[in-house]
Amino acid sequence: MPDRQFPSIILHTLFGYVDRLYLVEAIAYLVFLGTAGGIYLQSITGWIP
Repeated sequence: MPDRQFPSIILHTLFGYVDRLYLVEAIAYLVFLGTAGGIYLQSITGWIP
């Protein structure tokens, strides 16, 4: 999405969105999803390692 079109303008204003995805951002996002997903699954299953 170009930075100057809707909805990119709103995403850029609120969250600092840019139209390029960098490798470090992608890795951090995947780590975050894995961590949050793991915590969520542990909470609903009651499994504690």
